[in-house]
Amino acid sequence: MNFKSGHVALAGWTNVGKSTLLNRLVGEKIAAVADVPQTTRHRITGVLSLPHRGQIVFVDTPGFHHPRERMNRAMIGAAREALTSVEVVLLVIDAEKGIGRGDAEVARMIAETGSPGLAVLNKIDRVQPKSKLIALMKTAVDQWGLAEAIPVSATTGSGCEAATKAIEEALGSK
Repeated sequence: MNFKSGHVALAGWTNVGKSTLLNRLVGEKIAAVADVPQTTRHRITGVLSLPHRGQIVFVDTPGFHHPRERMNRAMIGAAREALTSVEVVLLVIDAEKGIGRGDAEVARMIAETGSPGLAVLNKIDRVQPKSKLIALMKTAVDQWGLAEAIPVSATTGSGCEAATKAIEEALGSK
């Protein structure tokens, strides 16, 4: 693997757990987390150092939504811009709620960048039965063309090691 370092955007609709995932992946709380939409208003950067392999620079973005106010339009603009300035994009999806129309919109934006996209199905600790995840994974890969779908729980850490490994592989293939 030629991986040394790379930039990875966390993108997705509002309140899917992007900031919680960022905090979990880098191993410290660097992004504010709340149950209210638009807690993240600016891009937040966190770095994960992987000894003898490299560094992953994560860029947490404001959640996509349908903006009405000028400030919200600026937040969406910042999130869109982040998608074009990284090597890999993670589409974070709330697995508990399932796939919504907004997730498909963000998947289209990722496809337009030409960068590899990975789906991260978050909040799997709240999904019962787990077999529901299969349909979400198939949609992300088969319909949207994302390279892989990784089920995780940013809260418990379940699946986060597999997500890091998939990100390393995607960066190594760039």
